[in-house]
Amino acid sequence: ESIMFHDEPSSAITPTTKPQQQGTNDTATFDFIGMTQALFDDDESSSSYATRIVMCIYYCNIFLVLGDYILVMSHAVAALVGEQNICIPTAGIIASTLMF
Repeated sequence: ESIMFHDEPSSAITPTTKPQQQGTNDTATFDFIGMTQALFDDDESSSSYATRIVMCIYYCNIFLVLGDYILVMSHAVAALVGEQNICIPTAGIIASTLMF
């Protein structure tokens, strides 16, 4: 193995291995559901108990995050209009229509 100094030309570098391919299209480990299916499902026709639990947690988390986002937006609408002039549920309806 040779040591390269700073003043040597860069053409002396010859890669011995290929660089890793970026942007691979591996859908089995793309998200939590795909990883659970790759680990616990025997065949692709039925989903295992572990996959169902992960899907339930995953989609409940998305539901709660979006609900929190609407709540934050409704507080922003209420602050914009004036908190004494509008209630939070009405501001939530306005925020939901504005996001749509």
